[in-house]
Amino acid sequence: GKPGRTYSVAVAAIDNAGHLNVNVADTDVTLPFDDKANQLSKAWSHKTNGKAYASTVSVASKKGTLAKLTVQGTVVGILVDYGPKNGILQLKVDGKVVKTIDTGGTTRWAVPVTVTRKAGKHVVTVTVLGTHKHGSTAQVLLDGFIAH
Repeated sequence: GKPGRTYSVAVAAIDNAGHLNVNVADTDVTLPFDDKANQLSKAWSHKTNGKAYASTVSVASKKGTLAKLTVQGTVVGILVDYGPKNGILQLKVDGKVVKTIDTGGTTRWAVPVTVTRKAGKHVVTVTVLGTHKHGSTAQVLLDGFIAH
């Protein structure tokens, strides 16, 4: 599939006797834009990560480091990694701060952070704040951008 596109996924079951279960489970799935699609300032580096979307993340720890992407949709956001070495970032949409996110924690996991806006083009910006809690190193791991 293509990033930013929403796909409907349906699952039906057939038992060993060949009977089709008519109670189909379905959901919509939107693919994120990979971290390499962003406009990154020079302080970011790309790292291979087999657990990440498209197997890469962008990493930065210097205060003021920016990542930016213009997207189309009503729900926009980012996919970030949480972990024991991670710091705090600021999420802006169309130049306005919408969330400050502490990505530090005891275990590593990826999470989408989204906000709802009017339909149209939006500029999503991540700023590394260079601070941390939990004894972390203040690094931010950006895995992708979300828009649909």
